Amino acid sequence: MWGPPSSMTISKPPIVKSLGKNMGIEKWDDLGGPAPDGKWMACYYGENGYNEAILSKRLDDKTTECSVTYSQVRHGKTVDISCKW
Repeated sequence: MWGPPSSMTISKPPIVKSLGKNMGIEKWDDLGGPAPDGKWMACYYGENGYNEAILSKRLDDKTTECSVTYSQVRHGKTVDISCKW
């Protein structure tokens, strides 16, 4: 996100790839440059498309790239978040 969660300025990932059965990656590789209200990462949680909970964190202003790798497992998803600056 560009700015704090209250602004709800969401940036869709320019790169979305399947990594095989039930695995994928979403990557934001264009986060360079300043963001007046900061750069933020938010994770949305909920069943059937309902965003019942949102966890967010401000990223370092020098962050240039973030990726989210996920895999479907028996009782949910596993998620790995990685950022570079």
